[in-house]
Amino acid sequence: MEKCKDLLPDYLRFVKGLVDSPDLSLNISRELLQQNHTIKVIGRNLEKNILKQLADMLAKEREKYEKFWNEYGRSLKAGVYNSVYDPDSKKDKLSDLLLFMTSKEGKLCTLKEYTDRMPESQKAIYYATGKDKEAIEHLPQMEAVKDKGFEVMFLLDPVDEFCLEALQEYAGKKFQSLSRGDLDLGDVESETSKKETEDIAKDNETLLKDFKEVLGEKVNEVKLTNRLKDSAVCLVAGEYGPSFAMEQAFAMANAPMFKAQRILELNPKHKLFAKLQEAHDQGKDSQDFKDFCALLFDQALLLDGMIPDDPAALAQQIARMMAK
Repeated sequence: MEKCKDLLPDYLRFVKGLVDSPDLSLNISRELLQQNHTIKVIGRNLEKNILKQLADMLAKEREKYEKFWNEYGRSLKAGVYNSVYDPDSKKDKLSDLLLFMTSKEGKLCTLKEYTDRMPESQKAIYYATGKDKEAIEHLPQMEAVKDKGFEVMFLLDPVDEFCLEALQEYAGKKFQSLSRGDLDLGDVESETSKKETEDIAKDNETLLKDFKEVLGEKVNEVKLTNRLKDSAVCLVAGEYGPSFAMEQAFAMANAPMFKAQRILELNPKHKLFAKLQEAHDQGKDSQDFKDFCALLFDQALLLDGMIPDDPAALAQQIARMMAK
């Protein structure tokens, strides 16, 4: 046969070869042969042997494996993602073959290498998505994690996040995005900062409500955050919906109905927040307050690599603020 789909799973479609076996019956139709028990046994052994050879290459010929990964790594990641629908999946074995760029020296590393380096205080495997490592390194969401000295995995391929969603955890450690849901760094300092932020949020409840009203349907929520250090604002996705990277992947696949929740987070310790309060004191309908809200939202979009809906309006708002 030119091809036999039962010999190898789809994620190993890059493997080419010939199978010769004295146990195959050739006196039946090709359709029946494809359902043959012997074919399935050979297929399981082939898959097992290929994964073993890849594991050996990773352990003994790292440079060669990294070249292989750059060419065919996406297929292995697809194998992990598709394992969600496969009761006989090799998800655990595939997870040890995955490589990701990280913030440590900008090199590729395995999940085992990452978890082996984790300090005891680190409770989760942190990751961030972006078009390249430079873009991720400049994300506002990186600030708090960098401050703690925690390593971050860089997801540069649109399928990466789907892969981690399928895995859910590795070595008992959950995967945690820097741009989805709340960021829990799991230490006393973070808990104290979180409590302070909650107290400030209560005092500025009306401001946050009016901010959301100005932006309307552009955002699902406006809140204060303790995940930022030097930046004034950032945009994050809801914990239980798709991320921004997933939204873009769905859009590329002509399925734009999957939208990420947009949550605008403000840094209450930044000097701009005090200016925002002053603008709000003029009234929620004042031009200054409306400009502040629009500018902070567009700034968050730009920092996340997204284009504002109305660049001309953004230019006018910047001009008004600069004139003052």
